[in-house]
Amino acid sequence: MKSSRTADIAEGGTRVGSLTFTKLIAALVLIGAASACSVQTEPVITASQGSAVRTVAVSLVPPDEEQTDRTALYDALALAFEADGISLSENAPFVAEFAMSSNNAEAAIYLAQAGTDNPEPEMIVDVRDRKFIDECKAARFRAQLVMFDRSSGSISSTATAESISCLGDVPPYDQIATLLVSRLVSN
Repeated sequence: MKSSRTADIAEGGTRVGSLTFTKLIAALVLIGAASACSVQTEPVITASQGSAVRTVAVSLVPPDEEQTDRTALYDALALAFEADGISLSENAPFVAEFAMSSNNAEAAIYLAQAGTDNPEPEMIVDVRDRKFIDECKAARFRAQLVMFDRSSGSISSTATAESISCLGDVPPYDQIATLLVSRLVSN
């Protein structure tokens, strides 16, 4: 008489508890498919310098008309400033400028160190390795907001935020803008 383990293996399945290995894999695949997107991450602040600026108005540098992605982030930043009670004014005591990028999340980003003796550049964004449960190719969206003091021209504060989503999806401009503005401005 064969043991039940030997009989299970002879019938083509390795038992794990009361499930066969094949059924276990199928259950894991279904759980992954039913769950939220494995690529999408909530926006987070990844870097900041300086303290929040106390002001009631800022001058936000507008993008060129044909830059639709920059226009979308500009609009989101304008709404975030307004939500915090900060008005936009061309002659405000602080000037806000932003930069943004979107790239493959599987690529690292390094800090440029031209003119230094450091042979190894500093990695400022880690590689996000593709996972077998990913439903799409991951893209990293990063935005940086810089506040300049108009009278001195010096940088008062900066913040960088990022999120990861599927390549081709619209980045979460509103959430990124809210994070950046709340980190840099207080009233």
